Amino acid sequence: MRMEEIVEETNGKNEKMVEITLKIIGPARPSRLHVPSSLRVHDLRKLIAGKNRLPVENLKLISQGKVLHDREDEDDIYIQLNDGDSLIVAVKPKAPSGLDIDDDE
Repeated sequence: MRMEEIVEETNGKNEKMVEITLKIIGPARPSRLHVPSSLRVHDLRKLIAGKNRLPVENLKLISQGKVLHDREDEDDIYIQLNDGDSLIVAVKPKAPSGLDIDDDE
């Protein structure tokens, strides 16, 4: 989902836009992102992945010391953001290809 689609979807609810800071674990410098103040965690994850060219399926978002999950009990989780909020962005490394790990040994 693109930013324009998310903004269009939330504008019907008169959501204001806020600027958040992304702190990506690793050598990247912090960056800023304008997002609706209330949106689904899944949409936020897609926006961050797209902006930073990161694999969305391996992305972990942390806000105020808590990992943000997309769903809980089959329901989408929404997050309320304020101007100046910070998120930590972590990318889980992919498992090495061709590595056969046996837990029996």
